[in-house]
Order: sequence, then structure tokens, then C-alpha cells
Amino acid sequence: MATGCNGTSSKRKLEVLDQDAFLQKSKAARLRRSPEGHFIKAMYSSLVDSIITDPEMMVIPLDDHSIVRGHAVFDTCTLADGKVYRLGIHLDRLFKSAKLAKLKLPFGDSEEENRSRITDIVCQTCVASGLKDAGVRFFLTAGPGNFGFTTAGCEPAFYVSVLTAEKVAEAKGIGEALVPETEVPMKPALLATLKSNNYLLNETEALKEVRQEILHKDQLFAAQEVIMFCGDLGVFPVTTLDGCTIASGEVGPVGKELKRLIWQVAFEGTEEHIQLTY
Repeated sequence: MATGCNGTSSKRKLEVLDQDAFLQKSKAARLRRSPEGHFIKAMYSSLVDSIITDPEMMVIPLDDHSIVRGHAVFDTCTLADGKVYRLGIHLDRLFKSAKLAKLKLPFGDSEEENRSRITDIVCQTCVASGLKDAGVRFFLTAGPGNFGFTTAGCEPAFYVSVLTAEKVAEAKGIGEALVPETEVPMKPALLATLKSNNYLLNETEALKEVRQEILHKDQLFAAQEVIMFCGDLGVFPVTTLDGCTIASGEVGPVGKELKRLIWQVAFEGTEEHIQLTY
């Protein structure tokens, strides 16, 4: 029986693991969570400038300021039928977010050089994953170096992950609920601007008119269709709101058509795609 820090008896003594023992325990813990296999299939880290496919090695340092202070931004793109889709527009937003967050770029000061390097890294990581359809997330952080308030001594870091994603071509209705500001405060303007979905996709042929404006709750209840968008492929028709049915309670024609158009552009288009070679 071991003695605890306060002088009392402790019922069990914690192990001090070497590298091999840690990796074995890490694998066992992961298999408890995901016995069918890890959903992340490949990761890139600028700290080693390499790609990892072993889930136990897909880690970031504990002193990375994404953990220490939350000083990081991220964005996404889509791997659709072996083509990287809409990476350019997501990199535009990543660089904008990095500037607002006062983050140094990982590959020198030139945005053009960083764009070129990141594009190549994302493509190679997708190929290494072995997936043809996947989600891609990339993170730009102040990097590891200290546990302090400032980034003095930190090395800017860039990480990419390629993960399995469910391929669902059909638009399915979801239920939503409004949360009042008294319960969950609104984000400050700066945080709402970082990595925000502040643009509409081009696939608006099913709509007669598109406007961006503030909507009130009563307008949502009176709408023929309410649709949420996220990422590149996410089209989520809202069929209930706060337990009340929207219109007929079924997925409407606009939601169905938008899903079809977005799916068609992603998996059959070429305009915003990078074809990969496996």
C-alpha cells in the first residue's frame, strides 16, 4: 500500500510508464471507445513535418497553446470521390481567422507560400488515409513552448486530420431548439467572426431570392422551410423547432433540391476540386 501526498494511505499506486507500455495502454483505451477502429485515418503535424497513420501517434503536445490558452483556429474541407473539394475558400477563411487571432503562419510570413504548402500537405494526407470520401479538418495554433500567457518561445504549429464521414445523399429532417441569450450568452463579435459560416454556397438555383438578415423566432415558425447549413455538404432541413412543427413537418422541395445540387457539385464537379492520385 502506497503513501499518498498528504501522508494518508493510497489504495493503489499509479504506474510510471515507458514509451512501449504507454502505447499499449493507449491502444487498449482507444479500443474500449472504438472497437471497430479509429475514425481518424491520417494526421499531419508540422512539428515533425510528417504524416502519421497510427492512431496512438496522433497527438499534439500538452504545452501547445491550443490546449493551454485556446489560441488556435481551424477550418475544414471535403474529400469527395478522390477529389479535395473547396479547399481554396476554406484556406481564405483560415488565413482571415489567423490574422484576427494574431497567429503566426507555420511556413514563413508569406501567405502565398503557406497556401501552397498547406494545399500540398492536405492532399498528401488525404492520399495517405486511403479514403476517397472523407472529412478533412486542419488546425493552426500558436504551437507548443510554454504554459504562459504569451507565445514567447512557441513554435507555430499546423495539424491536418482526415476522418471517416457518413455519405448521405438524401436530405433528412432534424429537430432544433432555440436557446435564449439569458441561458447561453452570444459570442463577442471577434469570436463570432473567427471560423464563422458567413457565406452561402453557390448552389441557389432552387431559390427565387437570397438575403442575409436577422430572423425572429416568429418568422421561423411561419416559414415554409427552415434549413441549416454547415461545412461543404451539410444541408439539414429543420422540421421541428422547440417542439413545434415547421410547415408540414416534412423535408420540403427547397431542402431536397439544395441537397441534390450541393451533392452533385461536390461529387461530379471539377471547378473547385483537386484530383488526387492514389
